[in-house]
Amino acid sequence: MSSPPIQVLLVEDNAGDARLLREMLKESGTFKSQLTHFACMKDALDHLATNVANIVLLDLGLPDANGVGAVRQVHEVAPRVPLVVLTGLDDEAVATKALQEGAQDYLIKGKIEAASLARSLRYAIERQRMQVETEQVRRLQLQLRDEFISTVSHELRTPLTSIRGALGLLDGRALGELPEKADAMVTIALQNCERLVRIINDILDVEKIKSGRLELRIESVSLNAFLHEALRVNHAYGDKYHVNFILDIAPAGVEVAADPDRLMQVMANLLSNAAKFSPDGGKVQVRAIDHGARVRIEVQDHGTGIPEAFRARVFEKFAQADASTARRFEGTGLGLSITRQLVEAMGGTVGFTTETGKGTTFYFELPRAGETLQLQQLAGSDTARCRVLIFGDETVLAARIELPRILHVEDDADLSRVLEAALAGNAEVILATTLAAAEKLLRESSFALLLLDMGLPDGRGHTLLERLPSISTHPIPVVILSASEVARDVQQRVAATLVKSRVSEALIVQTILALVLRSSNKH
Repeated sequence: MSSPPIQVLLVEDNAGDARLLREMLKESGTFKSQLTHFACMKDALDHLATNVANIVLLDLGLPDANGVGAVRQVHEVAPRVPLVVLTGLDDEAVATKALQEGAQDYLIKGKIEAASLARSLRYAIERQRMQVETEQVRRLQLQLRDEFISTVSHELRTPLTSIRGALGLLDGRALGELPEKADAMVTIALQNCERLVRIINDILDVEKIKSGRLELRIESVSLNAFLHEALRVNHAYGDKYHVNFILDIAPAGVEVAADPDRLMQVMANLLSNAAKFSPDGGKVQVRAIDHGARVRIEVQDHGTGIPEAFRARVFEKFAQADASTARRFEGTGLGLSITRQLVEAMGGTVGFTTETGKGTTFYFELPRAGETLQLQQLAGSDTARCRVLIFGDETVLAARIELPRILHVEDDADLSRVLEAALAGNAEVILATTLAAAEKLLRESSFALLLLDMGLPDGRGHTLLERLPSISTHPIPVVILSASEVARDVQQRVAATLVKSRVSEALIVQTILALVLRSSNKH
């Protein structure tokens, strides 16, 4: 069976040139085509909108089109149709502009022959086909990457959360004293588990930033309080390397516009990096400097400085100063790359100064919060309602709560057992490994809180969230504990959202007990 003719759309206002091109196509015995001719752009665009064309031959001198802009007009209507431009000028600049706009080739009137015309059209069609296939491959790669990230999120984060939680209970003597040798092994296992968690989180962050799926919740952050908290939270890094974190300057009353969680991640990266490269017994100084519309935060160490040959690559992914440094200090080489991308995503800039033998100062600048982001306004906002509230004394909490029942909807039974052990004496954990089992339990019993994973064997947690008002006889606070972050509209409908491996088991427990207490006080 012979192949159908190539549908050629010719847009040419010169009748003589149009006849010549038609004859040339007929002369080419190797190029079977059917030509449709229009003398103006409007008629050609109307035709393209409702008819099939395999290729367009476009004159750049049409009365109702603006030169090279005509290429753009055609692609707006038929973006996948290859296009060859016709011009009466032997002008490389015009040809280059046409190719930049998406034309596959250009031909100069008066120099066209039947063979070269057919060859140009065939090549243009083939190049367009290859571009389409390349785009399809790229989309498939993106899809596979997204699926990989999703798989890694769930299949690695969930068991790691269980492992870390179990080791944490052993290390904290929750299950009794351990023999000295066993205690040392548990400590080693817990430290390496924490390291693996950080590596996985870093890799997932890089992919999330690369794919443009990073969500930021910008709000006003009180810098003085934030920096004190950052040093407190990251104190363990300093202890590990026998380094003191010191807050030199933190102006009162200064607020920056930032995502507080991601800002804390930036500080953790910079503080841990400074601690690693500081001398034993040294100090890392942190300061904030008010520059009016922007605020600069500096983290200064007194180590050996950054080698000159490495300075240009400091913020590159997987960058390590040299092989010996990579062996001496743990890490993926992703922290500073993530730091730069997070700061820039929040509207800031990042950089460093360094001097060999004297140390390095990493700094970043963020926009100062405007009056529209005052904290008193945030108190009633959706953002504030989504933030986790943590109350202090767990023993007081336990005394006021009579073992509330918590429904944990999670397909990883090990994780549920870890949380059950951590909540022992404060709450009873009931496990449902499927959405169907969870719905049945919710209809039959009452619960003080619903702890929900978003990926279950028989569907997504969103389904249960949608059906919850019709299933339960009374409102139940919902905490999402999932392997991946959830969309903002989902966050606004629940009491708290926690990402596995990004939060400690202690924080999970505190969040659950705080919300249960708040719920009991309402009833």
